[in-house]
Amino acid sequence: MRILELLNDRSKKKLISYNGITLTKNDFALYVDSIYRKMRKNERLKTDNFIMLKVENPIDFYALAFALWRNKNKVLFPNREYLNYGSTFVFYEYALCLKNGEIIIEKNEAFKHIDLPKGSDAVIFSSGSTGSPKGITHNSNHFLTNAVSVNKKIGYKQYASVTPLKPYLVSAFSHFLVHFLSDSHLIFVDYEEVERIKDFYKAAPAMAFVGSPMHIVSSVQFIGEDAKPLFFYSSGDFMYPNNIRKVVKRFPASVFFNVYGLAEIAGRFFMNKIDRHTGYAHYSSIGENIGGTECRIINNQVYLSSAFKFFGYITNSRFIPSKSKHPTGDLVQQEGGITSLYGRANDEIKIGGNKISLKHIEKKISGILKDDICILFDMRHPALGTLFALALQTKNKYKRSALIERLRKHLRPYEIPHMFYYISKIPYTQTVKIDRNRIKDKAKDLVPIM
Repeated sequence: MRILELLNDRSKKKLISYNGITLTKNDFALYVDSIYRKMRKNERLKTDNFIMLKVENPIDFYALAFALWRNKNKVLFPNREYLNYGSTFVFYEYALCLKNGEIIIEKNEAFKHIDLPKGSDAVIFSSGSTGSPKGITHNSNHFLTNAVSVNKKIGYKQYASVTPLKPYLVSAFSHFLVHFLSDSHLIFVDYEEVERIKDFYKAAPAMAFVGSPMHIVSSVQFIGEDAKPLFFYSSGDFMYPNNIRKVVKRFPASVFFNVYGLAEIAGRFFMNKIDRHTGYAHYSSIGENIGGTECRIINNQVYLSSAFKFFGYITNSRFIPSKSKHPTGDLVQQEGGITSLYGRANDEIKIGGNKISLKHIEKKISGILKDDICILFDMRHPALGTLFALALQTKNKYKRSALIERLRKHLRPYEIPHMFYYISKIPYTQTVKIDRNRIKDKAKDLVPIM
């Protein structure tokens, strides 16, 4: 199935909403048609170089993307971090946005052509949470192939979802296509106005919620007690079991999809389906592979192969091909017959000769303290070497001694943080992952727990 064939289904079912505007499939197809007709007349867009989308309105974003592909253009999906590194990534010839339905074209004066593999017509960016953002090269149909597999795995039809995801994120693109395939309705809200979801749930109590783990943690408070969400879909990073338990306990009729995704496969990779009958031990499971992906565990690290795997990275305006089996950097562990994500290869540190994964200890502490957000980060001490600290955002006023005593009952001595802080405002990357580097850089401004 070609990605543009989706537009041949012009039903009157609602497809997408944003800021009070709702389009049916037919409305959306007509909008794409109108943009495409304008593109055909523009000589500058008869180019074999990449075009960057410079728009965050989801309706305009997806309409522009489909119209560009119909026009046989290559599309670059930026993100907010991209703007900070824009001078590094110069392989797009023009940037496009829409204003009142009219195409605005900006010439990139620093344009530099990059030779990419045949079929490369889409580039998305990693969040930069593990370093500088990287361009990730795909073919447009990789998105659709993954969405078809995700749609089969979810198994729902004609439902409505609300999401704070930004449109240029691979998870948002995946969900837009899944909703298209399943005759469903996707409603976008700006994360800054996420409290508006309470009004949606008053009108439609069974509405599903789609977002990152942090979206769910911060948004679930706005879902009314009378709501009965069809399901929650935690997309991207895995959500901590303690937080899943809170959602399942509050909404026992809901299904919780704990999903792991990669920009490198243009969508989702693992999916763990959880309901009120699922044992707590299985909340940590990576679940099952999405169709079309294949997982290999080598030295406890996840290696990926897939029919829709990316072609390679673009960094510093240079293309680096992907490997046949791509190392994801994610570590897993086997315990009680359950395979769960342990942490990342680049978040392991050595404490007193012992290797620990910050994310793994973070997950354990979250369960021990029953706290929604526990943040670990490492620090370098000139005399003592590597230390690590715990930052909490909680209403409970812990004392340092009480914290240590509680953690000692469940953790090994070398797993107990050396320093404890309160954090009033958590910095996030554009994919709503906790930005540990920024916390580490501003550790001196945090309030210590005494």
